[in-house]
Amino acid sequence: MKFLVGIVSRFYLLWSMLYRWIQEPKGKADVKPYSSLKELEDVLQRTTWVKDGARQMWDAIGSPKRFQYLLDKNIVPDSGRDCDEFAAYAYEVLKTHPIEGVELVGCMSVSWYKDERGGRGHNVCLLKVEGNYAHIGNWGLYSGFANLRLCIKSILKNRKLMGWSIWKYPWGMIRYDSILPAD
Repeated sequence: MKFLVGIVSRFYLLWSMLYRWIQEPKGKADVKPYSSLKELEDVLQRTTWVKDGARQMWDAIGSPKRFQYLLDKNIVPDSGRDCDEFAAYAYEVLKTHPIEGVELVGCMSVSWYKDERGGRGHNVCLLKVEGNYAHIGNWGLYSGFANLRLCIKSILKNRKLMGWSIWKYPWGMIRYDSILPAD
């Protein structure tokens, strides 16, 4: 199963790169700095979540610069601003404009079984704050996890794990598995 998680995760990143190159509109802006994680969280919480649609083949990671452009213009897209865009945006903001005391780890995808036919998942920006794991995205900022296992479990919420991966935007697999990490 771990092998399958790796294949699917890499395909997801590759498809997203192709999508951005072919489909994504041209309006883009450089990501803006935030003075704190709270300020970034406030902006993410005020931003409208919009489900991916047919244009994104039901799941693709859009550009953080496109996300910023839409924020600046106060435009709510008809599709293509779901959890993966929030995660990639937070990642790019923190990579480009680091916040003191915040260590950027990567983006994290966590998938779980919905039923015997398939699953669901969620993407977040994975951080370390004061030595503890944290994640930020469209669900808000969650922090204080002593290890990666507890951080992943906070997203699973008692659902059965299908797999998880940590990656760098736009392309770069760091770690993945189909079981919870020991740490």
